[in-house]
Amino acid sequence: MKLTTLRLKNFRNATHIKLDFDPAVTFLVGPNARGKTNILEAIYFLLTGKGIKEDRQEELLSFGTQEADVEGILEDDDMQLLLRIHLTLTTRVEKVFMVNKLRRQRLAYLKESVPCVLFSPALIAIIDGQPSERRTFIDHLISTVDMEYKKRLSNYENALRKRNRIIEKTENLDNLRRELLFWDDYLIQQAEYIVQKRTQVIERMNTHIIHELPFTISYKVNVISHATLEDNFMKQYYQKRTLVGPQRDEYRITYHKDNANIDVHTYASRGEQRLALFWLILQQLHIYVSDLHQDPILLLDDIFSELDQANKHLITTHINLYQTVLTTTEEELAKKENINGRIINI
Repeated sequence: MKLTTLRLKNFRNATHIKLDFDPAVTFLVGPNARGKTNILEAIYFLLTGKGIKEDRQEELLSFGTQEADVEGILEDDDMQLLLRIHLTLTTRVEKVFMVNKLRRQRLAYLKESVPCVLFSPALIAIIDGQPSERRTFIDHLISTVDMEYKKRLSNYENALRKRNRIIEKTENLDNLRRELLFWDDYLIQQAEYIVQKRTQVIERMNTHIIHELPFTISYKVNVISHATLEDNFMKQYYQKRTLVGPQRDEYRITYHKDNANIDVHTYASRGEQRLALFWLILQQLHIYVSDLHQDPILLLDDIFSELDQANKHLITTHINLYQTVLTTTEEELAKKENINGRIINI
């Protein structure tokens, strides 16, 4: 299905706005700080039910307002869906999800939506940030196509918090060992599935070759077992937290250039890091198409900054495969790259 129309009321800086989108490519063109990114976030919010930064949900509403609406129309040859999320700000942000004017629970709403993949400069932290940023990206990707993984990951994270609380509160070592027995077994069981699925998705990324983007990704498992837990028992006792397990797994991306293997996180240029992030986005798209049997909507925010003309062209060769909405300050970009689409000046 394609997104044909978006209506916003009191969403960020858009008090009232209606936009129509091309089924192929739509360019949102304008100077910086004009609200182009807010429109992309509104699409992302409509399709996923969450903002780019969920810890600041109150900022989704226009300043000084208590209610907002994000509404969009999805269409294909024989169906039309009207999606709407109504936000109310009280002591927190409350969301009401609707499909064709009928209220839905969030999970039911998302089942009727379409997949969405976002490139944003804010996501460069996946490349140059802490390992947790990469784990979050991979976890979100797998959880979108595998509900069992999402459940196991949630189980693991909840159990990990409970285990850590026991370590924090229990001073006697013999009592601590006894109290941890159940949680050790449980964490090991959940981790087995998590590691298996993470290994599989990394293998899929490395076998899906994109010749113009010669990147690979490696996965280093931080093994949780009775042996590793016992080896680290005293260290965990003193540091008051669990020191082994999937919460400490690591991913590293390598750029293969001029017969050299460059660690992207340490040695790549800003432009090369952006290309690495785009490579991850393309891998995400490929997995969504394969596993969800739907074409995702691709959102590209300011992707051309810090790239030379050759790499700009490289990116534009990939966007015609999906409905794409992108922001740019370069009004001539569509003409330069000979892309047929709609240009919306913001």
